Amino acid sequence: MMITEFSCRIPEIAPPDRRDPAPTRARIAFRFAGKVISAFSLVLLVSASCATAGAATAKKRQVTLTASPASVVEGGSFSLKGNVTASPKDSKVKIERKSGTAWVAVATVRTTTAKGAFSHKLTGGQPGKYPYRATVQKTKSGGKVLSAATSPTRTVTVMPKPNKRMTLLSKAPNGTPGNNYSYIWSIRQGPSMSGDGRYVVFYSNATNLVSGDTNAASDIFLHDRSSGKVTLVSRSTKGGASNGSSLWPAISPDGRWIAYLSTATNLIAGTAPAYGVYLVDRSTGKTILVSAYENGSAMTPAVANGGNHIVFGNYNPVQNGSRWINLFLWTRGSGVELITKKAGGSGYASPLSGHATISADGRYVVFESSAKDLVTDDINTFHDVFLWDRESKKNTRLTDFPNTGARYPWISANGRYVAYCTSAAGNGMQAYLLDRSTGTRTFVSRSTAGQAGNGFTSYPFVSADGAYVAYESDATNLVPDDTNVGSSGNVTIDRE
Repeated sequence: MMITEFSCRIPEIAPPDRRDPAPTRARIAFRFAGKVISAFSLVLLVSASCATAGAATAKKRQVTLTASPASVVEGGSFSLKGNVTASPKDSKVKIERKSGTAWVAVATVRTTTAKGAFSHKLTGGQPGKYPYRATVQKTKSGGKVLSAATSPTRTVTVMPKPNKRMTLLSKAPNGTPGNNYSYIWSIRQGPSMSGDGRYVVFYSNATNLVSGDTNAASDIFLHDRSSGKVTLVSRSTKGGASNGSSLWPAISPDGRWIAYLSTATNLIAGTAPAYGVYLVDRSTGKTILVSAYENGSAMTPAVANGGNHIVFGNYNPVQNGSRWINLFLWTRGSGVELITKKAGGSGYASPLSGHATISADGRYVVFESSAKDLVTDDINTFHDVFLWDRESKKNTRLTDFPNTGARYPWISANGRYVAYCTSAAGNGMQAYLLDRSTGTRTFVSRSTAGQAGNGFTSYPFVSADGAYVAYESDATNLVPDDTNVGSSGNVTIDRE
């Protein structure tokens, strides 16, 4: 007899989440020539562990990622490094860069250690911000299932290469250089360039920059970088050269207004002082007297948009009785008011104050001062950075370092950000940026690897929106290929 068919019917096994094994009855039958010749039932004991055999849970993995440096210039190299946990050596890791809304693979690398370490070197392309991430796929290794995983996103900023092209500003109409010294107030002392970079103001003793310059004195000039044309700003009422020296020009962010100092007496109609602060409206060509001094002198003006507010320093012991430099604000229609006033009263604060800049709307003025009586709790013996609010008429101390001071402040056009320099961290004079809205302070003068500059840093300048900070530094480790040891250079950082 030959058994031609064997069948076994087993009902559905209990769910795998049952903790205890449950009995299951199965019927087994033997058939010969289509007839059942024997049948019997078995009771099977199936455990949950048996039911889930072959469905092992994947071992969870994690991927880390760092970008070093996180900011490079065009053509500069950077490295993406990380680790994949619970991964054997030689595991695949995919490096991806975000393009629009999609992630695009740029390289596939392998882990090089038993701890899952990997790295990949890339070169910065066009300027911009590039998000990167590392991913691993679900896989099996040594009989184990390893989960897929994705690292946190790291953004690398690629900055434009420095434009090393030089443009001659102090040039004659025929393109030849000026025939005497020219001075730009620049980043060291004040705003010599409009916010869009088109207009630059400077003063010069040259006599060939414009026709008719016969006064043998320094004059104020404007260079239009769009047209390349140089024009005389400190003109007499007749449109020609003035009869005195003019210096220290400052231009408003919108490029319309220029403030400067002069000993000339033919800039305005009527009687002019021996020394004055003047304001020119470039749209009309009109010059007005802002403040007059017969004794002493004014210095370092800065002008807000609209030409309605100018801040300047003054040393005038005869007129105001102070032996020190104090700061004043001129407001159109209201005149001049003292900024560096003693706290809780009147009178001039002492000793000196200076390096003042003003927000575009003219509300805020930041400055440095060694005066101890501007606020009531200033007990250190160093320069501090202060902010004066035109609406409240009060000074607020922005820096408070017990063992050192802070210098070279600059306020952004929107009034939110204030840059300054201090050695408070113990690593030399470095630049910082204060966000007045959040109170956070950002270390600015650092290398692309995050190290503090290895030289003296000074004169920071903040862009209108606070996104960029430029400063002067003797450091040689801030950017690649800085080999001019002993020389100061200007550095710009995108702090985003």
